[in-house]
Amino acid sequence: MLYPDLLLNGVENLTPELLGQYGIKGIIFDLDETLAPRCADQPPENLLKHVLLLKEAGISMALVSNSPRGRVSAFNREMKISIYPNAQKPRVKVLKRAVTRMGLPKEQIAMVGDQIFTDIVAGNRLRLLTVLVLPLEDRNTRFFRIKRRLERIVLRHFEGEKA
Repeated sequence: MLYPDLLLNGVENLTPELLGQYGIKGIIFDLDETLAPRCADQPPENLLKHVLLLKEAGISMALVSNSPRGRVSAFNREMKISIYPNAQKPRVKVLKRAVTRMGLPKEQIAMVGDQIFTDIVAGNRLRLLTVLVLPLEDRNTRFFRIKRRLERIVLRHFEGEKA
């Protein structure tokens, strides 16, 4: 449950070619620290270009975040993909809704996020391809320092594909 299928430096490494190798036609993204730093209220230009590249390649996308609706909606204004805020990952109820609305078999959908204990566990519970990306910024709270330390322990034993 804790191991991702892929480990990437960032979402920009998630190319149409790489997705094609795995038969992936849909991506469910986490928001904070996956697509942009937690404090960002709009997507950076390089992310907008990457989302456009994926759209042009026929990749369906959704944004499933534990963040509140206002934050997710504001961030998504320019990206224009489906949003599912307040997801409560690693619970899978909202994630299941995103998968269903995507209209693709689970085998063709990837869950992409920066946290093992929320994003990866939720994606693995639904048997999606899971992609862990390195966080853009680390929050310096005690909770996140402990969480990231535990994630590093898990990743020491990771034997999947790294790109």
